[in-house]
Amino acid sequence: MLKFLPVRSVINQLTLRLRRLIGLGPRVALYVRHSNGDTTGSSFARQLEEVRSYGATLGGNISRLYVDAGGGVRTPLDAFAAAAKRGDFDVLVVQDVDRLTRNVTEFAKLIASGVRIQSVREGGDLANFFVPLSTRAE
Repeated sequence: MLKFLPVRSVINQLTLRLRRLIGLGPRVALYVRHSNGDTTGSSFARQLEEVRSYGATLGGNISRLYVDAGGGVRTPLDAFAAAAKRGDFDVLVVQDVDRLTRNVTEFAKLIASGVRIQSVREGGDLANFFVPLSTRAE
């Protein structure tokens, strides 16, 4: 059975491969969030430095910075999916998966939409972070 990918997805994948072939790394987006709204504190600065440093190790250019100042409202995850589909970035770097979302269903939808997420604390690509219960050993 043939599987057809959306044209935009194919273009983004080809663009990333071409960037690698000519020696350019991925376009990296950084996401930082401070739950109490204080974006001037040392913990916020430390989080920003961690994601910047990690993003630099990916060998690409930092093309976007998403900042949530907290207050109970997070950047809608569909905004990340839309930005990735437009080709705004290739990889989203977060400090910790719970900075992004604590809702497993939302996280799974984001991964399924094709957004590549790297986490500083979890140590890499989060595509296989959650193992479905049906695949766990009995």
